[in-house]
Amino acid sequence: MVEIKALVRILTRCNIKCRHCYVYTNDTEDFQLNIDQLKMIIDKLVGIKTNSIVFTGGQPTLAGNDLVEIIKYTKIKKEEIGYPKRIEVTTNSVIGKDEGTARQWLSDFQNAGLDRIRLSADAYHREFLPKEYEDRVIDLAGEYGIAIKVMEVAGPGNRIDSNIETKDKKCFALRPGGRANSEELRSAWDNTGSCRIARAYKNNGEKITLFIHSTGDVMLCNVGVDRELSFGNALYEEFGDILSRRKSGLISSLMNDVAGLGTFLGLSESRTEEMIKQFGRCGACGRMRRGNL
Repeated sequence: MVEIKALVRILTRCNIKCRHCYVYTNDTEDFQLNIDQLKMIIDKLVGIKTNSIVFTGGQPTLAGNDLVEIIKYTKIKKEEIGYPKRIEVTTNSVIGKDEGTARQWLSDFQNAGLDRIRLSADAYHREFLPKEYEDRVIDLAGEYGIAIKVMEVAGPGNRIDSNIETKDKKCFALRPGGRANSEELRSAWDNTGSCRIARAYKNNGEKITLFIHSTGDVMLCNVGVDRELSFGNALYEEFGDILSRRKSGLISSLMNDVAGLGTFLGLSESRTEEMIKQFGRCGACGRMRRGNL
């Protein structure tokens, strides 16, 4: 049985603009799934026995009560059907700006049935949000029975091992996309050996991550990938139909990571190799697809 994890991007807005962010930003672009759309997506994810559902953004708390309501709805499905087994939210530390705010969000999360907060906390986020914010969330979460997993990004002054993952912490490589596409950060890109899509197929698709954009587009990676590389839309299609395409067409071409996409796009071998040397493997497909090499 395939183990599925789904990241649902509720909205694209964020309260801060981290310079390392892999999201391509356009200040005039603002997408958000409404509560009816979110419930539809949850129904479909539960229907394919999704193991873990993560609500993310942008900054998902900007959705206000819609975020709390969709957690409650997902918890009901979990109790009725047994899926998802875990409900999570990825948030930055703005929810810990003072004790009152922290307790309000933690109380709302507890009452809604949240299992874990994935807390984005590293040097990049601290350029906007003081460390005391994240410390407050971590210190108080235990009172509300909510687990914390710290999500940290490697960077120029923070050469953490990007392969580390435990139940309490995950360390990401700096991704070559979005705001991070700068001369300042390029030399610090700590690229992993293969993309998420390639890994999904190397393990025979037994464990995959679905990224659902705020437009409903479904992808196997959200790092610098254009929505036109979507292989379905959760608002109009069933996940069973979408997943049946995962071994055909464009998705199949990514089996060999960047080289596979280079072949799909008709780039020469030398051009593909040049791209890999310049940008590394992880996220390079997004850079190449945008024609910014």
